[in-house]
Formats: sequence, structure tokens, C-alpha cells
Amino acid sequence: LDTHVEGSPTREEFLQKYAGNIIEQNRIVGIYENK
Repeated sequence: LDTHVEGSPTREEFLQKYAGNIIEQNRIVGIYENK
């Protein structure tokens, strides 16, 4: 993640709060792998 995770969130809390960061990073990795 490009964002520091605060505390120890549950899986649901983590996904709710950081889903945007996770998806964006996966998109970048996918672009590099497909070229």
C-alpha cells in the first residue's frame, strides 16, 4: 500500500477504508505486466 495503515483494523474495516488504494495499485501492476 502507498498509505500507512493505522491501528489493527478488521478485514472488513481495512477493505472499506483502503479499497481505493489497493485497486489503484493493482491497476498499475497490471499495466506493467501486460506490456
